[in-house]
Amino acid sequence: MSGCFRVPPAVEAKAYFCELRALLLQEWDRLDPLQDEAGAYPDPIVALTETGALAGGLAFTRAMAPDGSGSAPWVNAVLIRPEYRRCGLATRLIGEAQSVCRARGWDRLYAFTHRPELYSGLGWIWVRDDGGQGVMMRVL
Repeated sequence: MSGCFRVPPAVEAKAYFCELRALLLQEWDRLDPLQDEAGAYPDPIVALTETGALAGGLAFTRAMAPDGSGSAPWVNAVLIRPEYRRCGLATRLIGEAQSVCRARGWDRLYAFTHRPELYSGLGWIWVRDDGGQGVMMRVL
């Protein structure tokens, strides 16, 4: 069913950033999930339906690597609208995120998640367990 969705190039995706920001802030209102520090990390990745509606998206941030070795890219948020869940979109967005980071020359991507089973099923490894939430890492 994920074939009914597409991940547009960054230039086209920009038209959906305001809508994605609003969607993410509805779920996590603690911070702006699309903040950027002059290109410090990649643009968000969006998934669109066949009709061009926003089905979901993924946003990045940069923060200290868990081992303290310096700044690293992190998946800041992944959110799929309820009506499009269980279609493989989160998996597809995470795969796109890995490709984007690899293309930028990064060798690791991190995520702090309450869904560690999603990431571990995609080859990510546990770095730290924080009581049901986990810090996960993918070697790129």
